[in-house]
Amino acid sequence: SSLGNLQYRVGGNFIYSKNEVVRVDEVAFPGWRKTVGLSSDAIMAYESMGLFGKDVPLDDHAKQTFGSYQVGDIAYRDINNDGVVDDLDRTQVGNSHPRMTFGLDVNLEYKGFGLYLLATGATGVNMVNQNAYYPNYGIGKYSQLAMDRYHPDNNPGGTQPRLTATQASNNMIYSDFWMLNTSYVRLKNVELSYTFKNDPNAVARNLKFYIRGTNLFVLSGMDDLDPEVPNGGVTNYPVFTNMLAGVEVSF
Repeated sequence: SSLGNLQYRVGGNFIYSKNEVVRVDEVAFPGWRKTVGLSSDAIMAYESMGLFGKDVPLDDHAKQTFGSYQVGDIAYRDINNDGVVDDLDRTQVGNSHPRMTFGLDVNLEYKGFGLYLLATGATGVNMVNQNAYYPNYGIGKYSQLAMDRYHPDNNPGGTQPRLTATQASNNMIYSDFWMLNTSYVRLKNVELSYTFKNDPNAVARNLKFYIRGTNLFVLSGMDDLDPEVPNGGVTNYPVFTNMLAGVEVSF
């Protein structure tokens, strides 16, 4: 399409996806534990109540069955109020596939100048992230989140579980304490160009100078990791931003 000397093309896509488990061979769980009626990507996990000593008193809390625990460890909700936190207390805390995915591409041309943009994104998706960046325990390397570990005297405002040289089995179970909203919008590709159009009888018909960028930025609730590649820079290669300048000659 055109608007005076401006030539433009805009395209996009949008997908909404959700399903429901109608029938599955499972134990006769109570309602909150059943997967029938939920989506197939439902994240079944424990609900965290915070940290013992900071958010939840250690004494008189329901007994947790995931290993030893103390002040500074994660407290979990006893959903069925039977005095024990065990497998029956898991429930849906999120979903692992996007409810909505979308893309937008824009191509503008004005008197030899060109601008191309491609953006993609997803919403309505979660991830229980237990890679090496988030839980800090044992004798391996720690991320900067270790600086925010809870200690009743040294760091009473800390939001992360206490540091320990053990395996911290109580803190490592699948729970919404580690759940992240991985919705995002990514500027995937950008190209800015200028094209010289020569005489049709010239050897080179067009001469185009351009600057291209890939993965220039991403907007998400994950400040430190990439929502699509959470292990990038942790246990895998980091996600790169690429810039390229060049010349194209058309004959």
